[in-house]
Amino acid sequence: MEREKSCGAVVFTRKDDGEIRYVLVKQRSGRYCFPKGHVEGAETEQQTALREIWEETGIRPQILPGFRESESYEVSKNPGTMKDVFYFLAEYDGQSFDPPVTQEIQEIRLCSFQEALELLPTESRKEILRKADALLTGKNNAPGRPTAAAQSARLTGNRVALIRTATIDDLDAVTAVEAECFPPAEAATREEFEERLKVYGNHFWLMFDGEKLISFVDGFVTDEPDLTDEMFADASLHNENGAWQMIFGVNTIPSERKKGYAGQLIERAIADAKAQGRKGLVLTAKEAKVHYYAKFGFVNEGISKNSNHGGAEWYQMRLTF
Repeated sequence: MEREKSCGAVVFTRKDDGEIRYVLVKQRSGRYCFPKGHVEGAETEQQTALREIWEETGIRPQILPGFRESESYEVSKNPGTMKDVFYFLAEYDGQSFDPPVTQEIQEIRLCSFQEALELLPTESRKEILRKADALLTGKNNAPGRPTAAAQSARLTGNRVALIRTATIDDLDAVTAVEAECFPPAEAATREEFEERLKVYGNHFWLMFDGEKLISFVDGFVTDEPDLTDEMFADASLHNENGAWQMIFGVNTIPSERKKGYAGQLIERAIADAKAQGRKGLVLTAKEAKVHYYAKFGFVNEGISKNSNHGGAEWYQMRLTF
């Protein structure tokens, strides 16, 4: 299956009384969405998002750090093609809508949270809005299960622990957390993480408490059904269209363990893999951790024949959708 990539943002402004208003655009199809569009040339994701916001609304917002959500869906006019859309959080102030002439956008609306929630046509976009609003307000707007942001806020005593995927700018923080969590024989090096982040940073799930990275999960995607030691060392083996999401590491700094953070990241990785149409996820674990991963639906397949990473004995575990 072919894949396309677009980027955009949950764009918002604050009124004089502090109330948040969200920007939605009405597409030619008649459906409302956040401003977004295709990546062009060598643009970064954020460059694409800012260009598309300007082209569709005429405003130039500032992207806020720490928010990167995604949705995936089949392109209706091109069956067999999946589109991955990555959204940032962007704020503007004191600007009027003045988009260039276009046939793509019928209307631009400035909405309250509830109005935007009612206008957005898909549950995936509604959930992205809930996560953005929970981050900005500290409220839980989910109708049933709390959003990841709201769950994290409770766990940290009203400090919002934010989950997002990674960029190369996270290299130093990721390397430092890895060094805290694993002995030298098992820890990935800074050079290895640099290659991983360049090739598949969107398959790193990071959790922050404020500006501090406290936990992360990483891995890549492949059609190979079993995890091998070669995969840890060779980022070029990543295949974005692959069937299996591999998990290489689950890391939480010692001072933040036993608070549920790793579990939230694992659940997020599982949810993203399912949304992206993967067959499932594969990881390896030491015997003492087999019962932990079983709680998330991973099945123990026995001692790995393909990995003795760090000279240890590992059990391969698989979650199949």
